[in-house]
Amino acid sequence: MTLFVLMISIIEKMNKSDNMAFPQPIRRYDTSISALARLIDSSIILITFWSLQAVLSQAWQPIYGWEVLLIIILFNFFAEAQDTYRSWRDTRLREALVNIVTAWSAAVVILLVTDLLFVQSRFYHEPLLISWLLITPLEIITWHIILRSLLKKLRQQAGRTHRVAILGATELGYQLAKNIERMDWSGYQLEGYYDDRDLERLTVIQQHKDVLLKGDLAQLAEDCRQGKVDTVFITLAISADIRMHYIADTLANSTASVYLVPNLFTINLLNARWSDFQGITAISIYESPFCGIKQVVKRLEDIVLSLLILLVISIPMIVIAIAIRITSPGPILFKQLRYGVDGEKIAVWKFRSMSVMEEGDTVQQVTRDDDRVTPLGR
Repeated sequence: MTLFVLMISIIEKMNKSDNMAFPQPIRRYDTSISALARLIDSSIILITFWSLQAVLSQAWQPIYGWEVLLIIILFNFFAEAQDTYRSWRDTRLREALVNIVTAWSAAVVILLVTDLLFVQSRFYHEPLLISWLLITPLEIITWHIILRSLLKKLRQQAGRTHRVAILGATELGYQLAKNIERMDWSGYQLEGYYDDRDLERLTVIQQHKDVLLKGDLAQLAEDCRQGKVDTVFITLAISADIRMHYIADTLANSTASVYLVPNLFTINLLNARWSDFQGITAISIYESPFCGIKQVVKRLEDIVLSLLILLVISIPMIVIAIAIRITSPGPILFKQLRYGVDGEKIAVWKFRSMSVMEEGDTVQQVTRDDDRVTPLGR
C-alpha cells in the first residue's frame, strides 16, 4: 500500500512540473513514467516474494536471493526487448498486458531451467515459488491497469490534453483520426482537419460525413500561434518536395509539435523496422523477423511448445504409425527438404500417405483419385 501511495505522489509531482511549460511536445518515450514503471515492477517482484515468505513462514535461504535477482533481470530484459515501457499514450492496454505476460513467462522458463540444470535445488517444488510465480504477474498487470487509469484521470483533471490537428484530408489522415479517437486514455483531442486543396478534390469529406474541415494551411499556422493546436500530423503525400518545404517553413514559427506521417500502408510492412545508415534512414520491407532477442525467444518457444505438444499428440501419432504400417508397405515416415532462414535446408519428417517418396527439383503434384495415394492417405 505504501508503494502505491509513493507512486501516486511522484506522478502528481511530475504532472504539476510538466504543466509549468505550455505547450508540451509529445515525446516518443515518457521517460519519467517509464523509469517509475520499471522501478515499481522490480519492487513488486521483490516485495511479493518477501510477503509470501512471511505468510508461508518459510525460512530464508541464500538461494532465494539469487533466484529473485535472476528473474528481475530476466523480466526487465524481455520487457525491454518488447518495448513494454515505451510511450503509454501510444500503446493499447491489451498489447502492454500481453507483453508483460510474455516477458514474465520467458523469465520463468529460463529461471526453472537454470535452477534445474545448474543449481539442482528443490526450490521449484516449494509452494513459495509456485505462489510467487503465479501471483506476481497478476500484481504487475493490476498495477499497470491502475497506473493507466490514474494517468488518464490526472490528465483530465489537469487539462493535459494534446489538441491534435491533421494537415491533409486524406484516407490516411482519416485512419489516423479514428485511431486517435479510440485512444481515450492518451489525452489526445482531435480538433479537425486542415487542407489547401479544393473541396472537390477532398474525396474523404465526401465519403465520411464526420470529417471536420477547419481551414487551410494559413489557418492552421494561425491556430498554432494562438495555442489552439498543440500537435500537427501531416498526412499529405511527401513526393512534392517544394510543397513540403513550404509547409515546414510555415509551421516552423509555431510552438506546436509537427509530425510527418508517411503513407506506408501501400506496402506490406510486416515485421518492418527502421535502420540508420550514417544518417540515412531506411525501412525494411522484407526481412527475417527472427533477429536479436526475438531469435532467442522464438527458439525457447519452439522447444517448450514442441515438448508440450508432443506429450499431447504422442498417442495419436503411435496409432497413425501403426495404421500406416498395416495398410501399406514401406516406411512410416519420409523426409522432405524445406528452406528456412538464410536459405538453410531443413529436413522435415512426415507421415507417409503415398506409395512413392519422390524428392527432387521436379515433383508431380497429387491429383484427384491419384493411384499413388495410400488407402489411409485418402
